[in-house]
Amino acid sequence: MSHPTIPPYVAGVEYGVEVSPVGEEGSATKRDVGKSPIWQGCINYFPRALHAVANVSDYGNRKYGEWGGFALVPNAVPRYNDALGRHLVKECTEGPYDDNDSGLSHAAQVAWNALARLEMMLRDKVIEDRRGNDIVDGKPVLGTAKVV
Repeated sequence: MSHPTIPPYVAGVEYGVEVSPVGEEGSATKRDVGKSPIWQGCINYFPRALHAVANVSDYGNRKYGEWGGFALVPNAVPRYNDALGRHLVKECTEGPYDDNDSGLSHAAQVAWNALARLEMMLRDKVIEDRRGNDIVDGKPVLGTAKVV
């Protein structure tokens, strides 16, 4: 099933199905079963959101002067939790933009903090990166999630 916003070169691709590039049995294949659909499931789903988050990264680099410095913050996960919460509250109380600092949207800063938090949790092995449970008859088969 294709989605109207998915470009034609992606439409019709089914994740987890091996299809020969030339459509013949036994011909060359690309083995994608079990691999994360980075383009189809992230970049192609959220191009505007990822651009807005990249702008938050750029602002942080200009403000603090170090690309990747977010990963060096002590006690990072609770601090990114707090920042995420602050931007959610500010969005509700002050409006959509952080006009007292960056001028960027609070929503983009919430997303940035969520990604920073997730990155630190994965890096520090607080959680594992998993491919979700199998789906049978449209229902999850509990306990079948696999570490990626």
